[in-house]
Amino acid sequence: MKRLVLGILNIAISFLLISCAASPYVGLRDANRKNIQNVHLGDSSSSVVGKMGEASTSGMSGTVTNPYKKEAVQLAGVDHVIWYYYTEQIGYKSWEEGMTPIVFVNDKVIAIGWRALERLGIGSDSTVTVIRR
Repeated sequence: MKRLVLGILNIAISFLLISCAASPYVGLRDANRKNIQNVHLGDSSSSVVGKMGEASTSGMSGTVTNPYKKEAVQLAGVDHVIWYYYTEQIGYKSWEEGMTPIVFVNDKVIAIGWRALERLGIGSDSTVTVIRR
């Protein structure tokens, strides 16, 4: 009986530790999933910052910020700025797969999401320059 109680206690402690380790990222991810629904085509970058916030959280896998990453891509002579927000559970995926891109041209949102990015012709073969913060 004592062995059974200790086994159950160990399982409970393991679940508690796992949930505590993931919780900082889950809070930011859930907030971003909710807030990104309020971002619309034509919004300015300052409007997006107001809607998405500038939160950051740290955990076992490092720090995740809002936005997580910014890139500049030139396509057909037009500069596109892409901000990536953490919105999906990552698991075994790369960080990029857990992000939602927001694309700006002339400081206005022109696309939101991976499919919109692909429709613009921005992919892995594009020339990408990361903007330093």
